Amino acid sequence: GFGYTDGTADPWSPKVLRSGAGSQFATAIHPITEVAELSDRGLQLVASVTRGGEDPSALKEGAYALLIGEEASGLSDGMIAICDRSVTIPMAGGSESLNAAVAAGILVYEVSRRA
Repeated sequence: GFGYTDGTADPWSPKVLRSGAGSQFATAIHPITEVAELSDRGLQLVASVTRGGEDPSALKEGAYALLIGEEASGLSDGMIAICDRSVTIPMAGGSESLNAAVAAGILVYEVSRRA
């Protein structure tokens, strides 16, 4: 399933529904008020960081909550500190980071192909 917090895109907005073409009805979507709720559900918290994290291929079997920050500033230091681990997508050619949606897609792919 997927979670979302206040201040993020509404998963039921018309634009999101059109882009998802109905997949929302086949996927569990839950509002989250505290990140601790994810740990309480038995998920490992994984922070996406621009440098210093594990390679995403290290995310083997298990249940994860992937935390993706905004493009400009990423996740806060406090949010990273409460995570169980962090991952960094290897970047070629000196690029520093990816668009948040692209990074999320890569990380979800890495986790889902091991499921």
